[in-house]
Amino acid sequence: MDHGSGNPKSGMLEILNWRWILASASPRRRQLLELAGIRPEVWTGAPDESLPPGTPASEWALRAARKKAEWFYSRRPSGAWLLTADTTVILNNKVINKPTHPQEAFEMLKMLCGKTHLVTTGVCILYDQGELTFAETTEVEFSPMPDDFLWDYAQSGQGLDKAGAYGAQDRFGLVAIRRIHGCFYNVMGLPVNRILWEIRQLTENTKSKRV
Repeated sequence: MDHGSGNPKSGMLEILNWRWILASASPRRRQLLELAGIRPEVWTGAPDESLPPGTPASEWALRAARKKAEWFYSRRPSGAWLLTADTTVILNNKVINKPTHPQEAFEMLKMLCGKTHLVTTGVCILYDQGELTFAETTEVEFSPMPDDFLWDYAQSGQGLDKAGAYGAQDRFGLVAIRRIHGCFYNVMGLPVNRILWEIRQLTENTKSKRV
């Protein structure tokens, strides 16, 4: 049997086995990379992620990811691929950040329910020859939810470390998400599929230029 018939050229396993550095404290991003077969080193201690007032909502995630990458740039060892990312929730062209307390989380969730919002993850990857940057956006629609459910979830604290005050992978996501258009894992914080295929395309282009 020809296991390679009709498939892209080999190289994905090689990419998974490169030296990866995840400059993020997010346990979800680390989990997603590990599920894909990557065993990243994890670096934390990134600078304040705030951006200047007036930064367009559509550009927020990518600018924040690049800001983190610049912070870690001088520490990246030769041969390593350093990955930073930032995820934002956007409703009516307004960025909804992480809540600071349960009441704020409740208000965010109430605002999102019954509507469609955008989840954008900005990705910046530094490597020996330069950098790779992009932003991935997913549309998420919530069903209307009763206040008692929203308050119970907000008080649980599960959404306090997440943009938009919720996790697509936890009980709120299971109950409230009606429809997703785009990458589900992007909503969790990292569009792994696009990362790997962007890098594969990059490496294939580099090989072609050498021929």
